[in-house]
Order: sequence, then structure tokens, then C-alpha cells
Amino acid sequence: MPVRHPNDELLLEYCSRGSAASSGSETEAHLRQGCGRCLRRIEQYREVLRSLEADPLEKAPEEFLQLAMDRIRLLEAERSRSRSRQGIGASVRRAVEAIRLALVVDSLDSPALQGIRAAADPDTRRLLFEAPQASLHLQIRQARGGAYRVTGLFAPASGVVDPGARVTLERAGGQGEEIARKRISEGGDFLFPSIAPGPMQIRIESPGGLFRTDPLQIEGDDDA
Repeated sequence: MPVRHPNDELLLEYCSRGSAASSGSETEAHLRQGCGRCLRRIEQYREVLRSLEADPLEKAPEEFLQLAMDRIRLLEAERSRSRSRQGIGASVRRAVEAIRLALVVDSLDSPALQGIRAAADPDTRRLLFEAPQASLHLQIRQARGGAYRVTGLFAPASGVVDPGARVTLERAGGQGEEIARKRISEGGDFLFPSIAPGPMQIRIESPGGLFRTDPLQIEGDDDA
């Protein structure tokens, strides 16, 4: 014959009233038979009732607070490492995804244009590089000792030059050897007073992105 166990309501009532008040009940008789299942349930209910009747803690145990603080510091360290990895990844992406500034105007290759725009200063070579995000205007003029003076104006499409923007002259056709570097002014201006002739590219770095021009040749007696 299957054993009939008291349901949870009867067991909870037994715990609440106590064994003396429940003397003679079917629950009491069942428990006296040594039913392990119901005795375990009774002990669980009693533990819950004792917890509910206990006074609330005025202060968390010191061990608990220490564990909590250790866990918080661990989570903060993990977040910091994650932000660092994201920052490195963004820098790598910007380096790989350089925005091309395409050469669209070179007064050296357009004598008619040079005559119209530079009649007052025929010894200055003018170049314009463009991209949807920005444009770059260059002026190149021969300086002393066979060097060249390079001035530029960087104009982002937003109209605002990011603080900390820098311009770098690199040797073209090789490993990107750096020739010179300057900070770009708030107005977008920069100046390289003495640059040796040769093939080069211009790289502009700013929080808004990385820009690189088409290769540019600076040399000869009559091109500046």
C-alpha cells in the first residue's frame, strides 16, 4: 500500500504549532514512523522560520564586506583592461583605414591655372588634396640651399580642427620614413620651413581620423 505523505501545508502547520500542539494528529503519527522525506522537509521549514524570526543584522560581517570589495575591484580591473583593448583596437583600425586625400589640383601640371591663380607669385607651387571628410591646401616654394618651404592649410568638413592634430611628412615609396612632424594650429595652418627634395606623402593624425595624401614629388629647379 502506497505511503501517504502529509502535504506542505500540513507540514508547515506542524512546524508553526509545534509538536506538542500537534500531538495525536496524522502528521505527528506519520513523522513518528520515521519518514525521512517528511523529516527533511520539516527541518527546512524550521530553518526558514528561524531566519524570519531572527533580528535583522545591524552591520554586514567584515568578511562579507571584504569579499564584496575584492569583487568590485576585480570587476573594475576587468573593465579597465577591456577599455584599453578597445582603445588599442580603435587605434589600429584608424591606422589601417586611413582616409585618402586625393590630389585634384597641382599648379605645376596646369600652367594656365598657375597663371590665373598665382600671377602675383609665380614661384610658388600650389596643390589641393581633397576627400569627403577634409581638404588640404599646400604651397611649396624653394628655400635656401636647395631645400623647400612647405606651408599648408588643413580644412576638415566639420569646420573645426581637432586639438592635438598633427601633420607628418613621410618619405614615399619606402617604409614610410618620417621626415618631419608639426602640430596643426587651431586654424588648420602648419609650416615646414626647410624640406629636402624628393618623393613624399603627408599624413595628418587627429581624433577625427587619419588622413594620407597621394604621393608628392618635390624636386627640380623650376617646380617650386
